[in-house]
Amino acid sequence: MLDGPKIGLLVLAIVLPLVILGIYLVERRHGGRGRRREREPQRLPLFGTDQLAIRSADGTFEEEEDDAPRRPIPPISHAPQVAAPKSVVPASSNGRSYHAPPPPAAPLRPPTPRDGYHAMPAPAASAITATAERPSVPAPRPLPTPAGMPDLALIEGETLRFAIPTDGAVEFIPGRLEIVAGPEAGREIRFVRTTGEENVEVTFGRSEGPPNRHVQILARTVSRRHAVMSLIDEHWQLTNLSSTNPVVLNGRVLAGNEVAPLLVEGDRIEMGEVAFVFHDD
Repeated sequence: MLDGPKIGLLVLAIVLPLVILGIYLVERRHGGRGRRREREPQRLPLFGTDQLAIRSADGTFEEEEDDAPRRPIPPISHAPQVAAPKSVVPASSNGRSYHAPPPPAAPLRPPTPRDGYHAMPAPAASAITATAERPSVPAPRPLPTPAGMPDLALIEGETLRFAIPTDGAVEFIPGRLEIVAGPEAGREIRFVRTTGEENVEVTFGRSEGPPNRHVQILARTVSRRHAVMSLIDEHWQLTNLSSTNPVVLNGRVLAGNEVAPLLVEGDRIEMGEVAFVFHDD
C-alpha cells in the first residue's frame, strides 16, 4: 500500500505537467495577439484628426501626428426635391432623354351670334377692284381756243405744252424763245398776234391757259403762275410771279413780282428745270 508521501508525489507528478501545459497555452494565446498588434499599428478615427497609434514595448499606445493636411468635414447637405417630369420620351441612342412637346391646342371656334358677334357683310367685288386698282391719270384737257384765233397745232412735250399757228392769218411778233435745257431742248416758241390786237401777254406756269398766250411747264419746280412776258413798244419785258420758285435771269434770281429790264438778244431765262435763250428776231 502507498503511504502518504508517495501519494503526494504521485498527485504532484500528474498535476504539475497539466499546469505547465495550461500556462504554455495561455501564454501562447496572449503572446501571439500582442505580437500581431506590434506588427500592425492601428489607425484610430478621431472625427477629423488622422493619428497613428503605435504600441510601445511596455504595452501602452503612443499617438503620432500625421504630416498630411487635415481635410475639413463637409457639411451634410440635403438634396432638393425635384418634381418628376410629366412625360419623358425614352432615352435615345446617345443616352439623353427629352421632354415630350405639349399636345396641340384645340382649334379656335369661330364666334357665333350667341357670343355677341355679328359678321360684317362682305364688300362688293366692284368696290374691292376699285380700291386695289390705282386710278389712272386723266388725259390733259385740250386748251380752249379764244374767238378769232387761227387754227393751231398743239405741241405736247414731256414738260412743255404750247401752240403753233398753222395758217397765215396771224402776225409773228419779233422775239422768240429757244429751249436749251429740258426734255424739249432744241425746239423754239414763237409769239403771234391777230390783226388789231394791241396788248399781248404770254404767261408761264404749271397750270393750263389759252393757246398762244400761255406756255405750260409740267415740272414740280415750277409754280402754277410762274412768270409773264409783256410786249411793250415791240420789246419784251419779263416779270417774276413766283416767290417759292423764282425766275433766274442771266444767273440772277428775281424777287417776287420783280419786273426785269427789257429782254435783249442772248438773255438766258431759267424756270425750274427748263431754260430758254431769248432771240429778238
